[in-house]
Amino acid sequence: MDRYWEQVADRVVASLGDRLGEIGPARIRDVVDALVAALEADRALLRVIHEELPPRRLRHQRRALEQRVRELATAAMAVQVPEHERPGVAVKAWVVVLAIENLTMRWVLDEPDLERDRLLDEVTAMIAGYLPVSAV
Repeated sequence: MDRYWEQVADRVVASLGDRLGEIGPARIRDVVDALVAALEADRALLRVIHEELPPRRLRHQRRALEQRVRELATAAMAVQVPEHERPGVAVKAWVVVLAIENLTMRWVLDEPDLERDRLLDEVTAMIAGYLPVSAV
């Protein structure tokens, strides 16, 4: 489990961290795509982890993943917004990270009648619409 969550985190962090100052729809889509790809890499294991194991067994790994990604998202957004908006960036990063995590995980687990590209488009539009104009 630790290795699985570490691999997921590494993929997402790599997609966010290599061009930290670039936040926009293409960048958001890249991050969402990286998370979907990481979660899709082993659907069966994700299903067991998410649906069969007690949630308390995953709490540490998920929080560590969320914190790594949230810290990078906060840093990326902070460089894009005016100084007076920076105190609110951590809250926005928390909302964005959890929204992306939950939507992508449900898509991978539920396998709805929704094409992958459409999911990426919808999540990108939602996140881009939520972020301040100066951060997109």
